[in-house]
Parts: sequence; structure tokens; C-alpha cells
Amino acid sequence: MSYRKVYLYSIDSMKPTSFQNTATVIFLGIGIFLLPQTLFSKTEEFFHTGTTVYDLYSERIIDTTEISISATIDEIEIRAMESQSPLRLQPAAISQIGAIELQNLNPRTISSAFNFSAGATIEERATASYRVNIRGSSLRSPFGVRNVKVYWNGFSFTTSEGTTPLNFLDISLITNATILKGPSGSLYGAGNGGVILFNNQPQKYNSVKTSASAGSYQLQRQAIQLNYREDHFSIYSGYSQMSSDGYRNHSGMDRKNFFFSSSFFPSATQKIDFHLLYADLFYQLPGGLNFEQFQENSRQARPNAAEQNSSIESQLLFTGISAEHQLSSNWMNRTYLSMSTIDFDHPFILDYKTELQREWAARTVFYYNGLFRLQSVRLALGAEYQSGRKTASNFANIGGNRDSLRFADDIRTANVSTFQQLEWKPGNGWLITAALSQNFTRYQVDRFADNIGTGPWLVKRSFDPVWIPRLGFSKELSDQSVIFGLFSSGFSPPTLDEFRTNEGSVNLDLEAERGWNYELGYRFRDRSEFFQANLSVFYFNLDQSISTFTNPDGVVLFRNSGATDQYGVELELDWRPYSSDFGLLREIALKHAYTGHFFYFRESLRAEEDISGNQLTGVAPHKLNNRVGIQFAGGFQWQFFHLYSDQLPLDDRNMVFQEARHILGTKIDWNYQLGNQWKINAGLGIENLTDLDYSLGNDLNAFGGRFYQTAPGRNWHADLGVVYLF
Repeated sequence: MSYRKVYLYSIDSMKPTSFQNTATVIFLGIGIFLLPQTLFSKTEEFFHTGTTVYDLYSERIIDTTEISISATIDEIEIRAMESQSPLRLQPAAISQIGAIELQNLNPRTISSAFNFSAGATIEERATASYRVNIRGSSLRSPFGVRNVKVYWNGFSFTTSEGTTPLNFLDISLITNATILKGPSGSLYGAGNGGVILFNNQPQKYNSVKTSASAGSYQLQRQAIQLNYREDHFSIYSGYSQMSSDGYRNHSGMDRKNFFFSSSFFPSATQKIDFHLLYADLFYQLPGGLNFEQFQENSRQARPNAAEQNSSIESQLLFTGISAEHQLSSNWMNRTYLSMSTIDFDHPFILDYKTELQREWAARTVFYYNGLFRLQSVRLALGAEYQSGRKTASNFANIGGNRDSLRFADDIRTANVSTFQQLEWKPGNGWLITAALSQNFTRYQVDRFADNIGTGPWLVKRSFDPVWIPRLGFSKELSDQSVIFGLFSSGFSPPTLDEFRTNEGSVNLDLEAERGWNYELGYRFRDRSEFFQANLSVFYFNLDQSISTFTNPDGVVLFRNSGATDQYGVELELDWRPYSSDFGLLREIALKHAYTGHFFYFRESLRAEEDISGNQLTGVAPHKLNNRVGIQFAGGFQWQFFHLYSDQLPLDDRNMVFQEARHILGTKIDWNYQLGNQWKINAGLGIENLTDLDYSLGNDLNAFGGRFYQTAPGRNWHADLGVVYLF
């Protein structure tokens, strides 16, 4: 059975009575919620009669007698664009990934759920080594996550140096995600690629959840979560561990996560959240292969990778506290404070790196909600500050062991962003948004030890404050369809890893990327929710685009490659051709996501060659993802997946291309309710059914033709989860 998506003004099971009585005043502090389609059969009403429910799509208040929702449904909190307007009215390209998608796909990695969003993918270059690609942003990301800002529970998970340690996050730490594509997310700081907002939200009832997975390549994963609520506080905590030998030689991994989250309600107008996350991660790096090596044995590691113990061992300790306070009937504030420490140990084929990094971050946003000429107005004013200090040392690598010191740096990083946004609803279904943000970034590298003959020295580089405007509108054509338009600017300075490269040099000539984005979109959803469509078309004019190349030693370097023209079409379709509450067959659901990215170099900054007119490196012109889901009586569900990617250039000269590919997969799930306290779910999935030999997360512009990072062959995983409600 499927259910209408809603968000809540008050939830009996979430807030103390005093909080509920003032919900009409402080509902902004609670947030906006989506309730996804349940995994389980209908068991009981979880809203009490009389609870106020507001429909996210039609914006009308309905009574709970109109809906039946299982007691086990997780809420999805929407705070994209710092707005209270429903998602369908937002004048930006936004994709949602809910708990159902995350739970129903491969628990080994978050990439399988993300890759069904148009315009955004997560590539796994090696086991636990991720690269996010939103509208071609992976062009400047040979490893790690760059040019994309990532938040976890409202806190910036992207460091002050511009990189994101996404591989620390187990899938159990993410219950839903929001993807803002392109430079529309300027309220979250600099970045042309986009923004990802992760949330880790507790269940509605007191519960203990355990899960386990096993699969190919000696995959083992165990997790346990505790959720406990009282009137004035709640606790949500968990532990997970996952290990695998990897699908290539020298590609094993082991990750442990522990998190603790709690919420307190000191008064009817205040809420305080505390989060603690500890992650311990180890994974091996098999390295890139050239075409001959890939053809000979695609599962082999790059020569000397195993002998030099090419790998990463890292630990993260993250703490954060946030507060929401309804200051008056019109004003509200949300403030986030966080601190983290990352200990990084990285033997590589050419050297051995160690780093100890500390980060501090603060973000505050003031909201005003009122009327202007009897029409709704919302103002958001805020600022974000991030600062980091890192001691980074580079040693010789002898047989995988740290040897003599080559150089050592004391690095300080800082970035500041201020932003303001005005939303106005002048009537007749219009929403107009005007925003302006300013961003400043500074790096300081103090080389206090040097044995390679370049120092010691002190270098500072600042990327001056840049104003970034954004103007958008949306118009309801009916209660089922909306059109929107967007004009926005993007600014993306180099990350520290691009400014200070691995061989010890500092690239003072590297300039920030700057671009202008023009976008139109259309959203449709019929009243019965049997069909939904989201369409975006855009043109992004980017100057000073940053791309990668490698020197003869295999060190990744960066350069400004010139201007690019980026034309795009993104389409998502969700529809249910069949749905019934009776019989063996209960529902057939289809989802399609098409990405058309026609990106080209417009001007070349290189003196040695002209690449004008070439396709943008690492970007496939066409991608198509399809998913078929069939639900049966008794809690059974079968899914079939198809992912198509067009050929894409692996170098700026467009001399080498990755072949087009079709990837198939399937998964069977069973969900069972045992009485009122036990829930059981089991699943069996198979990916890459045809056992296709292909590369994913390719190394772009790689020296010696080492472009290829082999993806997993045919592989399976079995999952079992048990939930006890108390």
C-alpha cells in the first residue's frame, strides 16, 4: 500500500505536550518532513486522531483519518535552500533520496541509491574510495570528494580545505539525503558542483535494530542501533562494522563507526541537539591500470602497489551541537557548532604521508516570517565560518614503511561565507526568491622542515571575497504542476590538495572557477500520485575550469584549462501503472532517470595545444537509469535495475574514451511484522548480472595511460534486519 507524503506541524510521538500546544508558532523549529512509502504491511495508525498534518504537495491541512501510515515509517526532514516552502515550489534542481531507496539497495555502499538521481552519481574508485560527480564536478577530483559541499545533520562535513571525507560514513549513518545540483546551493558556501544534505534521523518509537550482511569478496557487515524517547529528550545511538577483501588485488577495507545523538527540549521554544561520531577506516589502494594491464587482468593492482603497501588508515572524531530557538512570533534562529579531528596515515607508491588535522566550524541562520501587503515573506540571514590547522609530513616509502623525512608543513585554512535570501509569495501561485552570498578562502603553508631543497618558506594565498547572486521563481500552473526558472552565479576556489600538491610544490598560479548558470524546470505530480515528473534544462558558462593531469612520476597536478560551455537536460519519472490493496500482486512501480550532459571546452588556456570544442573530460553525454519494483502480498518485493552510461573521454585531448556500458542488477526483499513489537526484513541482491568487465571512477589525464579503475564483477549480498519495539 502506498501513502500520501506529508510534513508535520506537530507529532504526538515527537514533542512534549507544551511543545505541541505552540506548534503553530514554532513549527519552523521542527522542520519540514516527508513520510516515505512504508516497507511493511499496514499495522496501526501512528498519528493520533486530531494531529494536524499538512500535505507537502497541495499545501492543504488534512485530517489523519484521510491517511494510514505504519508506525515504523521514518521521516525525511527537508531544509534545502533554508526555505519553508514545499519542495515542489523550490526554484532549483533538487533530488531526494529517501529511507526506502537507501534500505532497499546495496548496504555496502551509498552509491547504489545515489546513482538513480538524474545529474548526480557517486563513483567508487576502489573499495571505500568515493568520488561524487554532480554535473561534471569530478573533472577536478582525481580522488576524494571536491567541488561539492556536504552536510551531515546540518553540520558541514566538508572541511575548510575543500575536501569531504565521505568514506567515513556508513550507510547506517544516513536515513535520507537531498541533492542540490549546480551552483544553486550558494547559501552553503562556495562551490559550482552542488550540495548534498545528509540526515541521520531516529525512528518514531523506542526500538533496537540489528542488521547483518554478507556477500561476495568476503563482505561482512554488522550494525546495531538504539532509539529511545522521553517527553523532553531523545537518544539515538549505534555501532557498525564492515570489512571486505575487495574485488581487486590489494583492495581490502575495514571500517568501524560509532555515533551518539541526543535531543533536548529545555522549553516550548527551544531544541538542542548533540552529535558525536567516531570512525576508524582502513582501505587499500590498488591504483590505476593502463589498457594493456586492464585487458590482461583487470583485477590486478598497479605494479608496486602491494609492495609499497599503498593504503589509507584514518580516524575521525566529530562532535557537534546545534540549537533552535523561536525568538518571537516572527523570528527564529538555528546555530551549529562543531569540532573534528582527523588522523591520516597514507603510504603510497612514491612516498609516505602523515597528517593530523583539526577543524572548527560555526553556522548560524536567522529567519523572519511575516507579511508584505498581506503576502507571505520569509527572510534568511546567516553566516558560516570554518577554520582548520594541519600538520602534514611527507616521508620516503621503503617497502611500505615510513623512512626519512622529505618535507613537513604547518597548514592553516579558513573560509567564510555570508548569505541572505528573500522569499516572497505575491499570490496567484508565484514564489520569487532572491539571494546573495559572499565567500572568502585563505590558505597558509609554512614549510618548517625541508630535505628536498625547496625551503623552508611561508606561503599565503587568499581568494578575495566574491559576491554570488541568485534569482529564482516558480509558478503553479495547477495544483499538480509547477514551472521554475533560475539564474545563479557560481564560485569555486581550488581546494588545498589542488593548491598544495603531493610532490611538495605550491601552485600559486591556480585561479578559482567562476560561472553563470541559467536554468528552467518543470514538475508534475497527479493527485493520486501515480505519476511524477521532474525536468530541468540548463546552460552553465564556466571560466577558469580546473582539470587534472599527472607528471612522469605519477603525481596528480592541477591547472586551469580554460572556459567551458555546459548544456544539460535532466529528467526523472516515477510512475505506478498498477496498484491494489488486494490479491497477490499489490504494486508495480517504475523509475527512470535520464541525464543529458553536453559539456565542451570553449576556450583553451594551454600554449602547447588547443582543446577548444572537445568534450569535457570524464563526462558522459547520455546516462539512463531504470528501476522496476514489484510488490506482492506477504511483504515480498522484487526489483530490477538497469544503468546505462554513454562513452566518455578520459583525457582533455579526447584521444582515449571509456566504452559505453549497460549494468544490470536485481534484488528480492521480504518484510514481515511479527505482532506489535517485532519486525523482520531480509534481502538478497545481485549486481552486474552479466559480469561485465569495466572501469568506474577513471583517472583522468593519467600519465602512462593509467586511466582504469576496475569496477566489481558479478557480486551478491544477503541482508537480514530485526527491529524490536519497546
